[in-house]
Amino acid sequence: MRRLDEEYLGAAVGGLDRARLTERETDVLRQLSQGRTNAEIAGILVVSTETGNTHVAGILVKLGDRDRAQGIIAAEESLFIRPDQPNACGHHNRS
Repeated sequence: MRRLDEEYLGAAVGGLDRARLTERETDVLRQLSQGRTNAEIAGILVVSTETGNTHVAGILVKLGDRDRAQGIIAAEESLFIRPDQPNACGHHNRS
């Protein structure tokens, strides 16, 4: 019998592999993983807040996640987001 976290991790990795996020969506997901709000992400990426909201919603749909926390967890557990990886602005995640 597999543990629940092993089942979730398998789903998270598979979800990211199948999601086929755009380059912009990967930038947004990295910003989400740093705990930024949609408005903050929009400011960093120089887009309107509405466009930022649209990117976040699109990511969650593609990943099959119900909220931003699930998206972040899936990205971190699949090693899509790593603390040593620079984000779109050249800063390291979790810095």
